[in-house]
Amino acid sequence: MSGFNSITDLHDLQFFSNLTSIISKTIYCFKSEQSMNHFKKNKGKNIIRGADGLFEGLPLFSCELKRDGSYMLAADSTNYTIYKYVIIPSDHSHPDKKFLEEKYLHNSKKYKLIDVNAQYNVSIYKCVYCEVINKVAFMSLTKKRRSILKFDNESLTMVFHNYHDYITITDNAMFEGNQWIFRDNEGNVFIDDLYINDRYKLVNRDGHVAASYDNSRRSNKWLTTTIREKLCDLRFPVVTNPPQYSSNPKIQNYKNDYLSTFHENIVCMVFVIANYIRAQERDRK
Repeated sequence: MSGFNSITDLHDLQFFSNLTSIISKTIYCFKSEQSMNHFKKNKGKNIIRGADGLFEGLPLFSCELKRDGSYMLAADSTNYTIYKYVIIPSDHSHPDKKFLEEKYLHNSKKYKLIDVNAQYNVSIYKCVYCEVINKVAFMSLTKKRRSILKFDNESLTMVFHNYHDYITITDNAMFEGNQWIFRDNEGNVFIDDLYINDRYKLVNRDGHVAASYDNSRRSNKWLTTTIREKLCDLRFPVVTNPPQYSSNPKIQNYKNDYLSTFHENIVCMVFVIANYIRAQERDRK
């Protein structure tokens, strides 16, 4: 398995929960802890532009439980919606405004205006990016559950296999033959009788590691059933077009959209993994 430990230029996206409410169980993805702290303090109403030209104080994505019939079922059966936070110029004469509105605001049922920022003359929207449907495999001896991620023009399915050793990805050409490998398939590892960290690596069919999920820096590390803020980190190399994968061009947006579709889909899969682990922890109470 070829990793990226020697690569120093890595994105390190961070996932947090319970930032605005302990009831909603929403999970947020930020580009940095600094951005999260600014959001927590100002609730997304006072963004600032960082040295890298990107905005601080605004999530990249959030994941919210759906209030449908699945909400009454077991935690690992609950469906959820993943939102992308989009920044669009407020100035009607701005050359990007029409393009971005047509791209993100074409369906009035799938976006919500969050704030209008006069300082930077931009509007902030929360747009539906992905719907996740979870199905528990009650009758299977080898598969624990399936998570179906539905995007605008495509979908993918994550199949969780028993004993947590790996998650296969199906029904998506970009991730064909990929797997999330759990702890290099080492199985359950204990230190001094205590369950240690969860780590997944996204590995393609050639053995190249495209991304890693790591919750070793989570909050309340040894008390997994308590209210938590920091959940995990998602790391991947800073590249425009990931090697060994689709050559889809990097999608540009106004000031805050710097990830390729490939990596945005990985973010959505990490939301699924984080929610899955959180449900497992609740079941072990």
